[in-house]
Amino acid sequence: MGKHLNYLEAFFALAHHLNFTRAAEGLNISQPSLSRQIATLEDSLKIQLFLRNKHQVSLTREGKFFLERINPIYESLCDEFSKLRQEATELSGEVTIGCYREIGQSYYFEKILEFVKDHSHVRFTMQYLSGQEIIQGVSEGTINFGILAKPNADLDLRCNKLMDETVILVTNSDNPNHAPPETLPIVAYRDRDPILAAFFRKNKANYTPQKIEYYCRVNSHSSMVQALRSQSHLYAVVPELAVEEELSKGQLKQVSGLIAYEGLYLIEAPRSHYSRLHLELKDFLLSLK
Repeated sequence: MGKHLNYLEAFFALAHHLNFTRAAEGLNISQPSLSRQIATLEDSLKIQLFLRNKHQVSLTREGKFFLERINPIYESLCDEFSKLRQEATELSGEVTIGCYREIGQSYYFEKILEFVKDHSHVRFTMQYLSGQEIIQGVSEGTINFGILAKPNADLDLRCNKLMDETVILVTNSDNPNHAPPETLPIVAYRDRDPILAAFFRKNKANYTPQKIEYYCRVNSHSSMVQALRSQSHLYAVVPELAVEEELSKGQLKQVSGLIAYEGLYLIEAPRSHYSRLHLELKDFLLSLK
């Protein structure tokens, strides 16, 4: 097949130039090589395509007919080869990302949309899951990347830090207290929330509530905000990104002096080989630090 395409290239070049020297130069081959390719094509077709003498080259009647018939097919074939080459050089494939709902909705989903916008042949699935579900999916190979708090070191996973997520204590802007009370009425994300525990541990020198009184637990930052706005005496420990809009609008306020940073990590299963899409998306996500 490859040789026949070379013969067709030789035919079209000579039909265009009607000069062996110029046609050979255009193909970057020698004139004897061009002559051999034309002769081979004519032998294969059992027809004479060109009339040749010392002064000129011209198409025979059969050669003109062959040109008219084969030219649309040849152009279409060249277009298909061009598309295939383009697809081979463009990034393509499918990827699945597992992420905490809140940071995914407020930040990473939009960023991955930006990445895909520049790579039209890439398709992705974003799944909002718990930390354990993310780890399980990455370990089993159903998820390519996980975005979560740092997992245990004994897990057989590759782990790269994405960012330090700023965690703050917030309350309703109408809350008259300038400092949190000794008995803290809290809206928690879940029972035994590790972020809540880590926040008070890291701020131990500045504030330690004598008692935490759980007003409610709800695994949605938007619902936590709703609770804070409905009851001015309540408090919540949340990632700053999750309440950025409410803080800017003055609906919530941060309790000053209390802040913590929680690492967010990108995890992947160890492989001997990663696809080009996997490597480029990983570089993109890590560049967002």
